[in-house]
Amino acid sequence: MDKEQIKGKLLEVVEDVIPELEQKDIQMDASLTDDYNVNSVSMIRMLEELEDKFGVQYEDNELAIYKYATFDDVVDSLEKKLK
Repeated sequence: MDKEQIKGKLLEVVEDVIPELEQKDIQMDASLTDDYNVNSVSMIRMLEELEDKFGVQYEDNELAIYKYATFDDVVDSLEKKLK
């Protein structure tokens, strides 16, 4: 799966978990916390849904919001897990 496919699926999950965000408005390099007000609960829900969608597993220490500054960081983490 290439990076664009991962990004597309991530954006679908983001819309499900954080309904006030729409795919067309999301900038992948914007700050999750400052620009989109993503909190730790939203991050955990998003990563759990990504685990289901991609068949990957995040360790407890990977669920912390400070590990991901942008949606690009989340894509990069998924890309590594899918290798």
